[in-house]
Amino acid sequence: MSILDKKIYYFISVVEEGSFSAAAKKQFVSQANLSKQIAQLEKEIGTELFDRNGYRPVLTDAGKYFYDELCGIKKKEDELFNGLNKFVPSAVKAGFTGLFENRELIEAIRKYQDGKSGHEIELNRYDFEGCAKALVEEQIDISFGLESIFKRYRNVKYEILHGYDICFVCTEKHPLAKAKSVTVDQIKDEGLVILSKKFSSDYYNDFMESCKKDGYVPKVNVEVNSFDELILSVCLGEGVALCGESSIREEGLIAIPIEKTNHSPNYVMAYRNEPLKTNVENFIKYIREYFATL
Repeated sequence: MSILDKKIYYFISVVEEGSFSAAAKKQFVSQANLSKQIAQLEKEIGTELFDRNGYRPVLTDAGKYFYDELCGIKKKEDELFNGLNKFVPSAVKAGFTGLFENRELIEAIRKYQDGKSGHEIELNRYDFEGCAKALVEEQIDISFGLESIFKRYRNVKYEILHGYDICFVCTEKHPLAKAKSVTVDQIKDEGLVILSKKFSSDYYNDFMESCKKDGYVPKVNVEVNSFDELILSVCLGEGVALCGESSIREEGLIAIPIEKTNHSPNYVMAYRNEPLKTNVENFIKYIREYFATL
């Protein structure tokens, strides 16, 4: 919920992001639509807010004054809704991905609720990109997932809950299946099953960068769009995978630790960088303390 017109938020995003394209991406709208909204705002005000003659938009004197004043108004708006939230009982809306990747979280939520009044949690399942988008668009209060999908959003804060020990995952028939650990040199030529850009472009890019840091270009046999598909593909012998040991539960699959690898994704708790409802703050505090004991 907001008091200010959406055109105001588009204007603020352009100033803070430094370009119309970056602001459009942040607001999940097309650049053409955002530019049209800014032009309409300037028409309503009666003066130009940006000098568009250069490579990047620059605030005019009127635009700078407008932005400075808006910052104070936005702060007051946040304070107003934060104060009102204390009087509004509601469930904490949490976003997460698959159950396998979030077993610890599900157990934490079960213990947090445990019949207690005021501890209601509404769980919403998304794909990896959807977890971040729903949080930014204020559809949920808090989101859980891999660090890579949240770190590009300036208005999102996150806390690392734990890291994943990335393993070499193969079938029991694989030549390396009986190894206690493997080196990067042993696995760099293996045909991989990997999660595609459709699954998450940020995760995909981080994965490729980690392979590069390990000193090789991955040989990709199959790209899949979900973690379930990845596991199935490995079970069918279409390739091996690199993923967290805690995510593997299928019989017939072996997860072998990798020595000295740069593959080290973090599991995080993310929320918007703004005043939060009391029940959301209480839930965040509980989750933080719960994972600290694991």
